Amino acid sequence: ASMRFDHSLAELIDAGAAVLDIRSGRDYDCGHIPGIYSIGRHGLWSVWVGWFVARGRQHVLRGC
Repeated sequence: ASMRFDHSLAELIDAGAAVLDIRSGRDYDCGHIPGIYSIGRHGLWSVWVGWFVARGRQHVLRGC
């Protein structure tokens, strides 16, 4: 990710958005911005996101 893109994500987090990283756990472990939730594309985390991110909170997806 570019610094500009990461800076924008940090601003969204500061504004209260929940940033959901859909990259693999391995890619997330290689580098991420503190405060981002790693949910992956597969498995139960993507289902459980509604349990730990408040309803009405802005959601932003990150990853490819």
